[in-house]
Amino acid sequence: MARRMAFNFIGVALAGFWLVAWAGTGHAAEKKKAPQDGRAVMSEAEIQSQVMAFADRFLSIVVAAYSAYRVIVSRARVVGR
Repeated sequence: MARRMAFNFIGVALAGFWLVAWAGTGHAAEKKKAPQDGRAVMSEAEIQSQVMAFADRFLSIVVAAYSAYRVIVSRARVVGR
């Protein structure tokens, strides 16, 4: 059971990081296609900063949800016995 929960957690985390990487790549590609008419364009450092901030928020949400799930499962085991 614990192994299965660990694999679920790893799968969710990898999917989230893949999504963050994919979104960052798409945003960087849009930057290259932007017209040069003087509009503000994000630099690579700003994009990286935003992607890392998103990854930090995502990971904290996943960890909090996993912790809450473990509490629920442990309570169910105690009640079920």
